[in-house]
Amino acid sequence: MKNYSVSEFLARLKTLNHEQLDSIKGIGPVLAENIIEFVKSQRFQTLSNDFKDLEKSKLAPHVTVPEENTNSIFNTKTFVITGSFDISRDVIKEKLEQLGATVSGSISKNTDYLLAGEKAGSKLEKAQSLGVSVINSLEELGI
Repeated sequence: MKNYSVSEFLARLKTLNHEQLDSIKGIGPVLAENIIEFVKSQRFQTLSNDFKDLEKSKLAPHVTVPEENTNSIFNTKTFVITGSFDISRDVIKEKLEQLGATVSGSISKNTDYLLAGEKAGSKLEKAQSLGVSVINSLEELGI
């Protein structure tokens, strides 16, 4: 985790492009576009300047942001988990997110990998029809 002052965080936000924002878990293309437009606005500039002034008084809060795992081959990749495994899906999801991946609940053309356990079912069929790469064991992920 990395601590930022709010003005540092806002300055960093200002440098992100559409693709970088869209790759963040929970942010899709529409929200990314809205963020970019807001960052360009006078309202954002005023907010940013207000936080800079507040920080001079030492009263400003800090923002804690998870550091990106840029060394992982799964950084910015989207996974879907289906089927059953020896460990819980929550544990698998947490480990994938620690590797920098995003875990989604449904297969789409934007899915990079399907992690398919026993009895994978319809998600496996859909992944194959979309040409999504399928991983059949946790060992392939180092989990």
